[in-house]
Amino acid sequence: MGEIDVALSEFHDSRRSIRVTAPPSFASRWLAPRVARYQADNPDVAIELDVSTDLRSKDAFDVAVRTGAGFWPGFQAHPLFPVDLTPMISPALADRHRLSRVSDLQGLTLLPHPHWSRWIVEAGAKDDGQLHYAAIEYPSHDLNADAAIAGEGVALLPKSLFQTMLSDGRLSAPFDHVLTDIDWHFALLRDGERREEMTAFVAWLCSQAELDRDGRFPGAATAPRRGEAPYADCH
Repeated sequence: MGEIDVALSEFHDSRRSIRVTAPPSFASRWLAPRVARYQADNPDVAIELDVSTDLRSKDAFDVAVRTGAGFWPGFQAHPLFPVDLTPMISPALADRHRLSRVSDLQGLTLLPHPHWSRWIVEAGAKDDGQLHYAAIEYPSHDLNADAAIAGEGVALLPKSLFQTMLSDGRLSAPFDHVLTDIDWHFALLRDGERREEMTAFVAWLCSQAELDRDGRFPGAATAPRRGEAPYADCH
C-alpha cells in the first residue's frame, strides 16, 4: 500500500496544470462542455478553473478569458468570438404575446441590460422610452436566463452561450437581429508567455471558437482591431 501511495503521489506531481480563469456564464455555458475533450486528448494536463468576473493578479492564473474590446496591458489578447446579443424569452410567454415586431416588446417587461437601446435601434425601431424594465438587475447572464425561463421578462442574452437552451426549447429567440459588434470574448496570455502547455491550450480555445464562428458568424473570422490593443493571432 505504501508503494502504491508513493506511485500515485509521483503521478499526480508529474501532471502539468493550467490555471484558467473565466467569467461564470462563459465557464459554465461554453468552456465546461468542451474542456473534457481537451483533457481526453491531453490526459497528462490538469485544468484548474477559477470562475471570476475580475481579472486576477498575473501570478494567480496562466490563461484568462475575459470580455471587452481587447486591450489589457501586459497581456496578449487572442480573439475568440463576439458577444452575440439577441432577446430571449420563455416559449410560453412568446406564444401568448405573438412577437413579430420589435414594437411588440412594449407589452412585456425587459430584464435590464446596458445594450437594449442599441439593439432596439439597430433592429429598426425607436427607443422612445415606452418600454418597461424590471426593477431588479441580475448580475450574470445565467441569472437573466433563469428569470426569462421563469417568465419574468425578456432577457438580452448571447446566442453563442445559450444555444443549448434555444435548441432544447427552454428559451425562444423571436427576432432575427443579433448585435455582434459590442464586445468579444478573448483568451489572454501574459506578454512573453512561451510555455507550451499554455500556448497550446489557447490555440485549442481558438480552434474551438473558430468552429463556432464558421457556422454562426460568416465573414467574422477575426475581431476588429481597435486602437493600440495588442491583438494576437490564434495560430
